[in-house]
Amino acid sequence: MDINLGEGITGLEATQKGKTLKTCNDIPIIADTAFVKEKVKVNYLRYGCTHYLTKQF
Repeated sequence: MDINLGEGITGLEATQKGKTLKTCNDIPIIADTAFVKEKVKVNYLRYGCTHYLTKQF
């Protein structure tokens, strides 16, 4: 999931909405972002992302 999707919904909001769907609850979501601070990583995991990658991996 790209965290910055441009205008409209963010990647974190899309992750939260996806996790509420019964059919998507068990699907891993990998955060993909250029933000690399540890506290930011923890926030992505709190929103429901299961893994975290920084750009350019």
